[in-house]
Amino acid sequence: MATIEQVYHDAGRALEAACLLETELGTCLLVLDALETGSFANPDADAYLRLREAIDSNTLGRSIRAIKSKLSITENMDSVFQEALEARNFLAHRFFPHHGMNIHDPGGRDEMVAHIDKLRDAVWAAYTIAGNWSSLLMAALNVLMRAKQS
Repeated sequence: MATIEQVYHDAGRALEAACLLETELGTCLLVLDALETGSFANPDADAYLRLREAIDSNTLGRSIRAIKSKLSITENMDSVFQEALEARNFLAHRFFPHHGMNIHDPGGRDEMVAHIDKLRDAVWAAYTIAGNWSSLLMAALNVLMRAKQS
């Protein structure tokens, strides 16, 4: 049986996954901007900081829309990101009210943990895709930067 501490722990870990997803999407947006504008050739710290601040202030939904406007993604990937967005928003805004007094009941806590697992899995699937994109984009940027230095 799940404890109250486990419910909070698991909810925190699921929210951490959502933060990691946002970070990977932000990295993708920064690298895509560098590739589109060629700013890696003439770095401008002020412009970079303004862009990073704008990206960091995005909601997860806005970051997903920005990525979709820059990358051609499949319908399958789009649904993965939409499910992650819905999962993150539910967890952040409605999870505890939805479960009401379940946290005070051992069986209710088990239901909560099972629900958190589903929500985290949805977020993690999108995080995995975004992490792969981020790695590939960074590798492409590194190749261009090395070529410029040659």
